[in-house]
Amino acid sequence: MSYDLQLAYNCPHLAVDERVSLARDNKTLLTKRLVSNAGLIKIKVNGLTVPPMGLKTPARLKSTTRSSYYFNSARKLTITSQSSSLTLSFNKGLLTAQDFVAKVALETQGVCTASLNDGYVTISESKTLGRDSKLKLSGDAVETLGFSFQPQSRGTQTYPAWTLISAETNPESGEVYGRRVYFLEPLNNPNLIVQATYSMISSRCLRCQGLIVENDYRYNEIGDIRKVEDENLLQQRCLKILLTDRGSNVFHNWYGSSLRSRVGAKAIGAVSGRSR
Repeated sequence: MSYDLQLAYNCPHLAVDERVSLARDNKTLLTKRLVSNAGLIKIKVNGLTVPPMGLKTPARLKSTTRSSYYFNSARKLTITSQSSSLTLSFNKGLLTAQDFVAKVALETQGVCTASLNDGYVTISESKTLGRDSKLKLSGDAVETLGFSFQPQSRGTQTYPAWTLISAETNPESGEVYGRRVYFLEPLNNPNLIVQATYSMISSRCLRCQGLIVENDYRYNEIGDIRKVEDENLLQQRCLKILLTDRGSNVFHNWYGSSLRSRVGAKAIGAVSGRSR
């Protein structure tokens, strides 16, 4: 069966994981092309995807006691977050780490969550993120549960929020068709690797140079290169001949046409009478 590599595709006008730099304000991303819209845009900093609201972590506290806890008498643990406070009661006896995690999930009413990793329990505030997230543990059960070393914590903001700002408008209609990514707070670390995936203006596309059609290799879902057969193969071969300048292939100087040299030329005499 005859086939060829498929070359012509509708260009998505999309830059994927483009390495970008910051402007002098340490807030504006200098992409190679302006962003055309907010539909297809993703920002990564040091490999981490940063959503528009920023990359934030909640307040977390990790126990230094592993696997199980023994209470020689009844004990209480008060959990205080930014918006509420509640108290857990523990009876005398042995309490496993799994039971403690289940108790937090059942009795904290969504104020915080608990997770178990290698026998150690981590409590995370679940209502807010970033610097507004706060968590404090108090009560006579704090030491037994292994939280006396660090009984309080505050969330962090790893990377700030970002938005799109106008960078270019249509002088006649005033319509915005070029934007820049703008962080609401500066990224002061000069060693950050910032990448952007975004759609660009079709007439200034880096991939197709404004031609709408992209000629490049593409691969299917299982990693095989895409091919054309039958009628599509015939159509692609005809396009190759029409768009190749005759004589440009030194080994087959007969291959191609003079179509491109005729585009824009004045019609003098009968077109059908011209030589090929």
